[in-house]
Amino acid sequence: MMRVWRLLIGAAALSALAACDDDTQTKQTSTSEQDQATVAADAIPHGQLGDSVVPTHYQLDLTILPTKDSFSGAVAIDVAINEPSPILWVHGNDLDVSDVWLTVGDQRIDASYEQVDPTGIARISLDSTPPKGPATLSFQYTAPFNGALEGLYKVTEGGEDYAFTQFEATSARLAFPSFDEPAFKTPFDISVTAKATDTVITATPEVSQTDAGDGLVTRHYETTPPLPTYLIAFAVGPLDVVDFGDLPPNEVRDRPLPLRGVAAKGKGDQLGYALENTQAIIEAQERYFNVAFPYPKLDIIAVPDFAAGAMENVGAITYREQLLLLGDGSQVSEGQKRAYASVHSHELAHQWFGNLVTPKWWDDIWLNESFATWMGNKSVDMAFPGRGFSTATFRGALGVMGSDSLATARQIREPIRSNHDIATAFDGITYRKGGGVLAMFEAFLGEDAFREGVRLHMERFANDVADVNDFMQSLADGANRPDVVDAFRSFLFQPGVPIVRAELSCDGDAIPRVTLNQSRYFPVGSEGDRDQTWKIPVCMAYGTAEGRDRFCTVLSEAEATIELPSQSCPAWLMPNDNGSGYYRMALDEQGWSALFSNFDALNEREAQALLGSLSAAYRSDDASTATMVDAFGILAKADNREVATQPVSDLGLMYGRLAQSEAAKDGISALVRDLYGDRLQSLGLEAAAGETGETHLLRGSLVSAMANLGKDEALRATLVERAKAYLGDGEELDNSALDAGIVGTALAVAVEEEDFNFAQTLLDRALASRDATFRQRALGALATSPADDVASLMRSVIGDERVRDNEAILIAFSQVGVSEQREAMWEWVQGNLDVLLPRIPTWRKGAIANMGSGFCSVERAEEVNAFFADKVDDLEGGPRELAQTLERIRLCAALVDAKAEQVTSYFSAR
Repeated sequence: MMRVWRLLIGAAALSALAACDDDTQTKQTSTSEQDQATVAADAIPHGQLGDSVVPTHYQLDLTILPTKDSFSGAVAIDVAINEPSPILWVHGNDLDVSDVWLTVGDQRIDASYEQVDPTGIARISLDSTPPKGPATLSFQYTAPFNGALEGLYKVTEGGEDYAFTQFEATSARLAFPSFDEPAFKTPFDISVTAKATDTVITATPEVSQTDAGDGLVTRHYETTPPLPTYLIAFAVGPLDVVDFGDLPPNEVRDRPLPLRGVAAKGKGDQLGYALENTQAIIEAQERYFNVAFPYPKLDIIAVPDFAAGAMENVGAITYREQLLLLGDGSQVSEGQKRAYASVHSHELAHQWFGNLVTPKWWDDIWLNESFATWMGNKSVDMAFPGRGFSTATFRGALGVMGSDSLATARQIREPIRSNHDIATAFDGITYRKGGGVLAMFEAFLGEDAFREGVRLHMERFANDVADVNDFMQSLADGANRPDVVDAFRSFLFQPGVPIVRAELSCDGDAIPRVTLNQSRYFPVGSEGDRDQTWKIPVCMAYGTAEGRDRFCTVLSEAEATIELPSQSCPAWLMPNDNGSGYYRMALDEQGWSALFSNFDALNEREAQALLGSLSAAYRSDDASTATMVDAFGILAKADNREVATQPVSDLGLMYGRLAQSEAAKDGISALVRDLYGDRLQSLGLEAAAGETGETHLLRGSLVSAMANLGKDEALRATLVERAKAYLGDGEELDNSALDAGIVGTALAVAVEEEDFNFAQTLLDRALASRDATFRQRALGALATSPADDVASLMRSVIGDERVRDNEAILIAFSQVGVSEQREAMWEWVQGNLDVLLPRIPTWRKGAIANMGSGFCSVERAEEVNAFFADKVDDLEGGPRELAQTLERIRLCAALVDAKAEQVTSYFSAR
């Protein structure tokens, strides 16, 4: 790694100079200098460790026996000492270190180990001060398997014990003492002692085994390329390993790539679809980057209990089971297939962005996650064109604008001052806004120019680390557009969503002009400062006699007037061509009218951007309920699924928050049936032969809307009967009874309509099942029940060991969204934090503040704050999570004040 080698060169040069001095000068240091060094070194480094000591190589020797409660390790870290001190700082969390020492040449310097901070900062106190130069820091230790799906943790599934890991962002320190920061990329030599009958997976291929006695074997693995600690992974246990064979060489990769699927015992035969669809994604990414898959092998691992969706560990990518265990694909929904492809492509894209080129520090985690979001969606569309992935980045960006409209929203590249900031960096702003901003600049620069910048970045920083300035320089050089840097930085270094207001004016025969002005968008009730500007790539589409044309500019000031290159007044103006810009748009009354009158001239992305901006105007009290309903009628008729179903979210808001009477709710339900009833009737509840994936997804969306918002009694009765048939009387599910895309909805309706015994039976069956998808659907249906007895039952199992950690979190947070159960869930949370918090990983514990997010009054905001205010400082990410929860509650109250009477009056009269 370039950074490490530069530090090594510096250390070697200093050592050489010292060797030329008098021996007495090199061996003696004044007492005052030693004391000063000790005092300086004694300050706990709560942020970065610094580069006074830098790791250059790890030797990890772990003993992992999942049947036990703990594991052990011997770790030797080669280091370069750049600033000698008797105090060294490393990371280690909940490790019982029995011995630690530093070796310099032939000299052993004994030391003591002490964890001095709950985030996992440890002080090594040496018996004497080492010289500058190379040394080896060694540890012997034991540690418990973690109990909250982070670090090295244990899972029991089907009566068998397994160990898996989740190290990002700061959890490798739970498994071994380390310099647990992304900038420290070093090679690892790994050996693992485990049962001879267990399988052991890590980053690189196994190269040899030695007998360790007592039925144990020590497996040795190929040296890794330079890696940060968070990308190392382990999976140990009686795993099924399915060898898919080698992916053949291609025009980019000159070697075969071994591919395997890994699952818990007895589940390997469900990995077929996931394995068969991997090659196309990898090859699409290799073609785009013009860089071969960077690592010697690829294992994709289905983990029975996993906190995140997936993790991009080098050579051993881990996933929640339900994302990979799709069998041959014939018995799963189109939504499951797309979720697999999307997440899989995201993690594979990380092998280049994040793994091959790694951020220097967590403030540039967007260089990992934003790029993997954008590239994952781009490459899966390249691999499977026409499958609906082409709009994924756009839809993600459109969806996250709600969060980005908060005054407490953070910027894409957020300064990292503590673990609180690391925890909240893994959110929709980083993933979806970051991906959307990348797509905006790709559209503005052109796909070819943008790709050249990305390729240059890969070339410059392969197996190294980079930051935002490095990427900006690569993009400017590769695309030959240095002017784009300032515009890009304006979106990275400030929070919020711009709103661009466009007014078209045509005076006689004069050239048409568009007056643009920008500010920061906020919903009604916000106290945020709207006086904010970006350098926005604004591309406008407009209607001409020949059809449509396009004009682009960069809006740098608060206001600008643009002349359109048109000889006549456009019939309509769309201020966000192809929906590529990350901004809301607003028009005057004439502009909105012209756009809706020419709705057929808009493509599907523009139609969604149109309603997204209109919905934002509604939330800022700049559009009426009647206007929204008129727009719903136009969009619901669209052929495109995403456009046609987009009104459902706004209708849900009106039903759940704004309608203050049963008559108004009945009116909203009637509108839903009017908008979608005939369309669902024509589709039916069963897939037809040769049906497209889009039709399959449309059916699922319409069934959910009609059953839950539309309250269609006949449909609900049918779903109950089919849910019962699907469950049957025995242990086997009858998949022929229900289309896979509507199983979740049918189970939820059946739980609502049937008695408590039905719910109890479904819960018992779910907890006895090894099918992760069925468990998730069943527990999700039960957790959203409005019935007091069922909801109470589900709260009682949150601490049940039969419930997996990710399922316990699903149950708890689902009840927050059920209006009938918010009060009971809030009361439960206040008395049972000690039950729920241990099931949440450290890096997500701050999200517990969202348990109050279902409320919608200023008074309840104060109550939530009073409960959590003295707790969040001890929970990673807690302060920001609480601030955003409180803001959402208050904004909800303001929207109710602004719109509830209007909504109630409008729909009561329908």
